[in-house]
Amino acid sequence: MIIYNGNELVLHKVAGESNFTLITFMGVNYHDRAMNLFFLEKLSKKYKFNCYGITTKKPNWYISSEIDEIARIIELDGDYNIRILAGPSMGGFAAIKFSRLFKADIVFAMAPQYTIDPDIESKFNNYSQFYNDSMSNMTISNNDLRGKIFIAVDPYDKIDYYHSKKILDLSDSGFEINIIPVFYAEHIVYNDISGSDSFKEIILALSTMDNSKINLSVSKSRRRNNYNLIKRLNLYNKNLYLQSLSLLSDKIHNKERIYANHSYILKKIHGLCLLKRYDLALRMKNKLFYNFLYYKIPQNMGFKNFPRLIIDCHGKVICFNHKCECLESREFGDQKHLSPLSLYSIGNKNYLFFWFEDERVFLYVNERKSLSFSSEINMSSLCLNIDNSLIFTSYGYLRSNFDGSVFLFSENKLEWEKFVFV
Repeated sequence: MIIYNGNELVLHKVAGESNFTLITFMGVNYHDRAMNLFFLEKLSKKYKFNCYGITTKKPNWYISSEIDEIARIIELDGDYNIRILAGPSMGGFAAIKFSRLFKADIVFAMAPQYTIDPDIESKFNNYSQFYNDSMSNMTISNNDLRGKIFIAVDPYDKIDYYHSKKILDLSDSGFEINIIPVFYAEHIVYNDISGSDSFKEIILALSTMDNSKINLSVSKSRRRNNYNLIKRLNLYNKNLYLQSLSLLSDKIHNKERIYANHSYILKKIHGLCLLKRYDLALRMKNKLFYNFLYYKIPQNMGFKNFPRLIIDCHGKVICFNHKCECLESREFGDQKHLSPLSLYSIGNKNYLFFWFEDERVFLYVNERKSLSFSSEINMSSLCLNIDNSLIFTSYGYLRSNFDGSVFLFSENKLEWEKFVFV
């Protein structure tokens, strides 16, 4: 509900049941949606939080004569125990800048600027193009502050951390200003601690005004967040062991989207096997199966008791294509015409097979040198020899190409064509 619509600013309201009131400021680049969207709107409606959402029709960092009128409206509209001001980037700046005006008890600002005035800050300034003369005296000062101030920022983001430290310097004047590190978030901190349940916990922690609870809620949200997890995994790119521990950790929740990227996970499994970390590879494969079966129950997949898969260096599974009766490498999926191949070992001999209606079906090479299959092992059944993860038969080496084609009769021994079985 809009309760004020000015030339520059808009005031939205959600009438909830909480014993605190949120006053939020939207970030930059949303000025064209000022009438339709405000920061934490969905969260406030879902959990019935009292909330006033302030938006701007211009990228003006909320430096407007209308801000006083909005403060007056909120003051007259209701009286609540605790006022929490919050916002990202430009909205974080406004939450701090107007904390005294809105009688804030607590402020939660994500990657705010202390100014975008190029005369004040020219070196670390990503937004000077938005500055104009009507925004003079915008720089945050002691006279603007009230309440406990928490700044969530990525310490590795040089510019954001610089601005946060400039605001932190104001604590020398007796104000309580706290920096909460959100590692690897970069500028859009909200993405790395978002999720309705996660951010609800942050808001509830803010309402207690307990520093330890607030810090803990942000830390938990970051560590369980998919965006942040992916960034951490990319940072661990040269250390497969650390990546794997993160992917397998029970302390990190909501990894379903990552495990839905089957090729990504299969490449990790492939690498772990080459490192001879079969324990981690098996755990990761089982996690991949559970995730797949839970979210997408396959039909006629030919899976039985999580069989051993043959995985190539591209992160694909070697399958038998029933349409063309050939081998293919494909991402883990539910194509009905593809059956994942596995190994059946008798002594030191390894035979290729797939499951069909709860029976093993073995591949063999017919007189035309093409593939056929049979329910029993015979003299023509494909028997694999494995040498340092290279696969060869009496017909040649197994070769898997990135386009999914698989050759069984390659004459070339290619060291990178390593397959793993897990």
